[in-house]
Amino acid sequence: MSSLFKQKKDQKISNFKSIWSKAFNFVDIGQPLEVIIENVKSLEENSIFSNVLILIKRSRDLEIQYCSKNVEKILGYSQTEILQGNKGLLFDIGAIEQPNYHVDLLNWGKDFLTLSPLKDKEAKLKGYYCGTRWKRKDGSLLRFLMRYELMNSNDKAIPPYAVIYYEDVTHLLKGEDYWMFFSSSIESKEENDSKIFTKFYHKGGSDTSPITSRESDVLKLIANGKSSKEIAGILNISADTVSQHRKNMIRKTMAKDSSSLVQLCKICDII
Repeated sequence: MSSLFKQKKDQKISNFKSIWSKAFNFVDIGQPLEVIIENVKSLEENSIFSNVLILIKRSRDLEIQYCSKNVEKILGYSQTEILQGNKGLLFDIGAIEQPNYHVDLLNWGKDFLTLSPLKDKEAKLKGYYCGTRWKRKDGSLLRFLMRYELMNSNDKAIPPYAVIYYEDVTHLLKGEDYWMFFSSSIESKEENDSKIFTKFYHKGGSDTSPITSRESDVLKLIANGKSSKEIAGILNISADTVSQHRKNMIRKTMAKDSSSLVQLCKICDII
């Protein structure tokens, strides 16, 4: 890499981080980093996370504070290379051939927080980023579904650290695009007092959710192994209508097929 190219790249990363740090209200009060790291290390011992890359990022500037040990198996880079190497490494290997990804991440995130009716309340904030293309050390590509959850956070104030889970969903996706799904919720023992606000962003615009209420009814029955004919009888709709709902959901989520659709929606807590 030429010194001039590296200089331009570093400047681009610096500019993005500067814009990011000013776009949201970050606070310095939150769970200590040492505690978060220990919690993540305990997750690493669980076989459920054996193929899930876990990163702890400082929210204000997106600097990596910790990465799970399986990073070498998933990306080909060692923990040392990720934590102590080139600070722009993840910008180099992430969002490959997706030049608008970081701009969309910034704009869609700001839009969600601006629109959220829960932004003045203590709420649980979740984000799902599906379809980003990453390059392994050997040059091969994979697609991630990234998810994070900020516990006991206020939509207006982002805690100092975020734990982000990267799951390889290359085998579940088709197409080259990506989408993002955000939710903010307040849970209550009284069902009527629970509140949730969601927003689904994609290349064509935005919707409340990746799937409609009726599509959700169809999807739950698909997940239970019901055929289109059986679903049509249960919901009192035509088999053609069931087929159209199925096609719409697959198109919006970029799933390869019905099985992939179910898996993606389970990861994102849609069903």
